[in-house]
Amino acid sequence: MIRKFYVFLLCVLLLPFFVFSQENIALTDTSTDSVAENNAESGSVVENVNNLSESKIPFPIRFRGSVSAVFSYLFDCQDGVNHPGHFAPICYDKNDYREAGKHHGEEGAGRIVGGNYGGVQMELYNEYGFSVPVLNFDTPLTKDNFLQFKILSQLSPVTLNVGGTMTLAAAAFLQFQFGFFIGGAWEVPAFNVTGTGIKADNEGNFVAMSFDAPILQLWFKPTFQFDLAYVLPPAYQKWTHFFILANPQFQYQHYFGVDYDQPYIYKADYGMQFNGWKLTGDFTTGYRIFIREDNSGTQDRFLKITNYTTILTFAFYLHIDHLNLSHYEDSKMENGGWGSDFASINFGPALRLDLPYHIWAQFFFLFRNDRAYTDDTFAYADFRKRTYEDYYVFAKSVGFFIGWDF
Repeated sequence: MIRKFYVFLLCVLLLPFFVFSQENIALTDTSTDSVAENNAESGSVVENVNNLSESKIPFPIRFRGSVSAVFSYLFDCQDGVNHPGHFAPICYDKNDYREAGKHHGEEGAGRIVGGNYGGVQMELYNEYGFSVPVLNFDTPLTKDNFLQFKILSQLSPVTLNVGGTMTLAAAAFLQFQFGFFIGGAWEVPAFNVTGTGIKADNEGNFVAMSFDAPILQLWFKPTFQFDLAYVLPPAYQKWTHFFILANPQFQYQHYFGVDYDQPYIYKADYGMQFNGWKLTGDFTTGYRIFIREDNSGTQDRFLKITNYTTILTFAFYLHIDHLNLSHYEDSKMENGGWGSDFASINFGPALRLDLPYHIWAQFFFLFRNDRAYTDDTFAYADFRKRTYEDYYVFAKSVGFFIGWDF
């Protein structure tokens, strides 16, 4: 039964490629107007800020899709240690604290800190959908309102997810999205990597799980976007594309193979995931330079592939990776706990280049904050036995996205 479930997920993953191959012919006959597509579901660090204008086609149902991939290298550091100056340098040293009394008590097992030589993240994102005009009023902020439906897929060497979104553009600067993912994970023993694992005992040990149970993700995400250029006279627009983009997200995650209070690993984390609600979100501010602007065919029913728009974007990106809402009170920092109320945040510079033919690339260097524990508890293998003391920042990853919108 589980194997049939994953065969179904793989079929859905390939569906958008098939749909596009059937509809690509329509791209050769298009009219001219302008709309900037938003890549919010693709996993991109810097997303395009929508610039919607009035459509000239009789019933403007628009079909859009994208394929993108990310590759990044994750640095290693001495995690959990209270570093001087709140900064943990990149460090690949291996320190074995499993012996009793080495920065942990005798009531729990110790762990090895460091020595992993970093990690690699590789993921493929795929989406396809359509939008229809709704709630259009004769005002500049509402004349281009739309309702959009998309199917999504995400594939990595150890995870597979498929899902969908429904997005309502309520105004030129405001959107609301409901979405879901369902999928699973497996391990690759030859490379010592796993997509998910569960806490197996009271010593904090985790056991990798493969195809044992699906993982469901549900979310609600409002989007606020603003580009200064579009509120200024046309004569001042070319060099005034200062923008902000905010995507706070309320997400529910449920791994059907574990209980509510059981921690587990999902993707590249420290095994501190729990079932329930959490707050995540993306916040980006930056500046865009339109090297060449070509609006031909971008607002037609199908996106015209021959397009020469070239945009260079400099941005600062901040991502709330995890703030547990359901388990917020479990073990708070101020009460001498391990820090269930700690907010994990990624941040750093990003550079995006939009190229002709709707190809784009994006480069990023991210930092992250993390919990620092007391000297006598940071080596516990079970994080729930540690005591929060302070925070530190470390260099998390460097990498790039590459994508194509169609």
